[in-house]
Amino acid sequence: MIRWLVARIAPILLLPSYISMDRHYRQAIAHVEQADQLINQPSSPADLSLGEKKLEAAEKNLGALPVWFLGYWPQHTLWWG
Repeated sequence: MIRWLVARIAPILLLPSYISMDRHYRQAIAHVEQADQLINQPSSPADLSLGEKKLEAAEKNLGALPVWFLGYWPQHTLWWG
């Protein structure tokens, strides 16, 4: 509720939070893609453990996203990126 009001009156104040969300979202995607490749096409046993670490990093990034972000992001994808 407060974000909606701030977005209407002074949207520049929300820029740092949008930058943070974008960074966490993009890092989560990158970590999941790397983990997928390491786990599904391992070249050594160490790849499996590295894939697990990438998944944990992706979980950490996804955990940093606010819950309201899940329904909010698709509406502003073209505006943001």
